Amino acid sequence: MTSIADEAPKPIGIESHRDYTPLAPLLSRYPRQAGPLFHAYHHLVHSAAWTDVAPVDIRGDDESDPAPVNSGSGWGALIGMRPQGTQPELLLPCHVTDNLSVAYFQAVFSSLETQAKSRDGLQTGHILLAILSPDSTVVYYKLAKGLVKPVN
Repeated sequence: MTSIADEAPKPIGIESHRDYTPLAPLLSRYPRQAGPLFHAYHHLVHSAAWTDVAPVDIRGDDESDPAPVNSGSGWGALIGMRPQGTQPELLLPCHVTDNLSVAYFQAVFSSLETQAKSRDGLQTGHILLAILSPDSTVVYYKLAKGLVKPVN
């Protein structure tokens, strides 16, 4: 007969969090992006009140990997709708230490065009870059495709 004292406690980890399930396929496919993906998803859903937030596996037009920060071909991203938003937007989580190139962003915008064909109304003029710092702060930058005239 075993007692409760004989059973080893299970460590509490990311797998036990309620936000793990929708992200599990991307977290296992892109372990380098696991932290930024999880933090950005959690922030958007629970703090920023975004709706319809869904993880997506973004792939380039060819089989080469334009993003050396990830394992395999492609990278994980999130698509969702901000409060009072009119179009879903693509959010790309990364670490503050990641070295991202112009070719990387060209491939992301190319993939965004492909995603837009299957997702009605997806914003293709910009992406949001969610940058995770070592203290778990997430900073968002809006990256436009090409040059954009300033508002002021």
